[in-house]
Amino acid sequence: MIEDSFSELFVTLSSRPTNRAVDLHHQFFFDLHHDWMAFHLDDTCLTCLRRTPRYRLPCGHCICLNCVRDFGTLNEHDSWLFELESCVFCNISTSGMVIKDLPPTASIRLLTIDGGGVRGLATLQYLQCLQEEIGLPYPVQENFDVVFGTISGGIIAIGLSICGWTIEQATENLEHYAELAFQPRSIWNTDIPLVSQFLQVIDFMVSYLADSRYSADNLEAALREAFGSSRSMLDYSNATRTGTCVGLPVTTIRDTSICVFTNYNGVGTRSRNCVGYHVFGPSDGSSRVPLWEIARCGSAAPFYFKPKHITGLGTFQDGGLRENDPGNLALEEAAVIYPSIDEPSLVVSLGTGSSRPSDIPRMSPSRGIFQDGFIARLLRAFKLSFGSVRGHKFRSRRREGRKEQYFRFDMEFDGPEPALDDTTKMQELKAAARAAIHGSKELKRLARCTVAELFVFELDHDPSKENGEYLCTGRIMCRLHANHPAFTVLMEQLSEKSIKFFIQGHPVEGLIDNSWLDPKGNFSKRVSVELVDRRSTFTVQLREGNMDPCSISGSPFTIDGLVSALQLSAPFGTSDHRKRKRVSSTDPLCRKRQRVEA
Repeated sequence: MIEDSFSELFVTLSSRPTNRAVDLHHQFFFDLHHDWMAFHLDDTCLTCLRRTPRYRLPCGHCICLNCVRDFGTLNEHDSWLFELESCVFCNISTSGMVIKDLPPTASIRLLTIDGGGVRGLATLQYLQCLQEEIGLPYPVQENFDVVFGTISGGIIAIGLSICGWTIEQATENLEHYAELAFQPRSIWNTDIPLVSQFLQVIDFMVSYLADSRYSADNLEAALREAFGSSRSMLDYSNATRTGTCVGLPVTTIRDTSICVFTNYNGVGTRSRNCVGYHVFGPSDGSSRVPLWEIARCGSAAPFYFKPKHITGLGTFQDGGLRENDPGNLALEEAAVIYPSIDEPSLVVSLGTGSSRPSDIPRMSPSRGIFQDGFIARLLRAFKLSFGSVRGHKFRSRRREGRKEQYFRFDMEFDGPEPALDDTTKMQELKAAARAAIHGSKELKRLARCTVAELFVFELDHDPSKENGEYLCTGRIMCRLHANHPAFTVLMEQLSEKSIKFFIQGHPVEGLIDNSWLDPKGNFSKRVSVELVDRRSTFTVQLREGNMDPCSISGSPFTIDGLVSALQLSAPFGTSDHRKRKRVSSTDPLCRKRQRVEA
């Protein structure tokens, strides 16, 4: 039977050479689509039976990125946006599902958000200031490909990337949910010092016996309100549309080992020897866990809220116990998700503040049970673990010798930092965060780097060596297509700010105007560079006036790296059946190119 089916398919392909194998594959599924409706797997893409699926369709079937490229329709205006009108497997409509792919020559833009309870409002202020500095009318979080967060940072990451909240909505929601969640069990309050200390001890003992200071009911109600009762991390979301990979670290209650929930179904190969954390994948059954439960696990800061048990997975608490700054995890995961990309080119880390070193209390010569007893020591150690200093130092060490642009925004408090649950300080925190970043040169540099990362470079073809040199011709392209609401504003910025492109330090000739656009109105500037070796690097950069230049995404490049990323040297075809148009030498846009020697 199998042999007969293969023979029949071979005859069909041979008799109609214009047919693609992928079209026959699609037809095969369509003929039997009624039989597939009740058949679901989360660990295998049923379309190709080869890869781990990354996206869940409204019908419940899952599909991998490669099959999206195979069976999806490339958007007419956006070269990296695929439209999937119906499920390939059962033919049920997706109601206009779109999936964003990473440009093949681009590098990774990474955002990490520290935890800190109500202090998480500070990170939203940093993002708000960045959005204002960039000055483009679209959500600032769409400038990042990988987003990780712990505790409140995890809720912010989910809200911004998966739910598509604006910064204003995220700020309003975080304030609202904090007021709901942080409602104490007791109402004891007094200004009498000794009585106040005694009542604090009693309150602590009550919290200890109840395993938390606050009831989890209020927090869970807030999270259900925010994320719905049944929505999972793998379901179609704003992050699918923008191509954002989201991760939320949690820790187990037994040994505080790190586990990570993701919206990309844990795809990728991880080393068993050196990773040091576990990423939940389809074999764990995590893809069906409601999103609010994942956020609940990540919010379970010890003493504040009980751990959360998830059937079949275990009992978890927040990930900030091990690493409040999730930067290291995000870097490791970025390398797993995109193994062909050496390292991120843009890393942004947002802190939630810590006390100035001089404000950290020192131990007194005499030891008192209330001041220096085990409870006080435990609380100080716990509080310090949620500060920003430790994580920042770690990330700074991690960055030595790396080429990515790294930005860390944080603030220091003149006194002790506000507690995770101090809702009375929320407005003060927002004002302090804006004051800390106002006029920052680093913020302005980040805005320039973010704009530069909107541009990518692609070769027209695999260059051959002539007269001892390789002539590389290609196009500088923009992630924002002509119909994007921010495209016109971006073009105006390039012109008004006298921004120029540079190749190997040499300016690209001509003013940035409509001559740099293709017939569809998309940004597409043809340039050339001469290289003596396929492994020689060349840079493509953006410079505003006399400012330091910023590299476009993926720069510096090599011929071999570009050819590999674009799959230009694939004589037997590619796994996604991608066909690239070769640029004709008679193309009027190719007749006059700027040549830059390297």
